[in-house]
Amino acid sequence: MQRPCHFCGHPLEETYRVCTECGRPNRTPKQVRRLGWVLVGLGAFLVVFMAGLSLVIGRIIARSGNPEATTRYTGDASDAAIVFGIFAFIALFGLVGMSAGASEVRHGKVNRRMVTAVLVLGGAIFVGAQLSLIFL
Repeated sequence: MQRPCHFCGHPLEETYRVCTECGRPNRTPKQVRRLGWVLVGLGAFLVVFMAGLSLVIGRIIARSGNPEATTRYTGDASDAAIVFGIFAFIALFGLVGMSAGASEVRHGKVNRRMVTAVLVLGGAIFVGAQLSLIFL
């Protein structure tokens, strides 16, 4: 059975590990599915971690007016909105990663659009973090 090269699209036998046209290494569908499960796991971890972190920080913000609270939030509403917006963006990154991984598991091949979406979101998170260091 033949499948296209992940890079140039040249048809390859499934057993070929290197493309005969462009010379780049190719993964078998089994390897792609295994990496897809890794993506699903990492994406789920990010989503759950950001949700938990949002709950913890939300509770701190909600209790910061209590005089008996051991932790206090000293920012204003716009600061909280920025923090929760960043958490949501990272959770979205995790969701897209999970979707890309699920696509790889289901089809046994890399979905270039999903990988591009993950990379774009990851780049946006990085750029946003760098800009926040400069301007905040």
